[in-house]
Amino acid sequence: MKEKDEATGAYDGAPRFGWLPGVSAVLSVLACYGTLGVVAGLSLIGVTLAVNVRVWAAIIVALAAASAALVALNALRSRRVGPLAVAVAGASLVAWVMFVSYSRLGEVAGFALLLSAALCEHRQRQCNAPSRHPKEGTTC
Repeated sequence: MKEKDEATGAYDGAPRFGWLPGVSAVLSVLACYGTLGVVAGLSLIGVTLAVNVRVWAAIIVALAAASAALVALNALRSRRVGPLAVAVAGASLVAWVMFVSYSRLGEVAGFALLLSAALCEHRQRQCNAPSRHPKEGTTC
């Protein structure tokens, strides 16, 4: 059995994926709006680029799901479910608007939830790190 660290409440040997949830969330947003921007930019100069929207949506959803899964793996270590619930809600909303009923507001809200979950999880990890001593006046 793994030993529990009393300072952080985490178990030794639990996986650490620090910055990966945030990177995956940002890649999901870039896959969505970056591709849209590239296609629009190429269209302005007269180049037509056909994008399979189902593959495009699948890549976006896969990256959003990866971000939620990485937040979940970090939640196993920190024993905090807040960011996990927000990440799952964000990834689910992104999947819903990509495959079921598209809504620009739903898409933006899903990405915002996903990014805020990754940021919140990262912030909680930084505040709970044993080597960090929060300064007076910080939110830790």
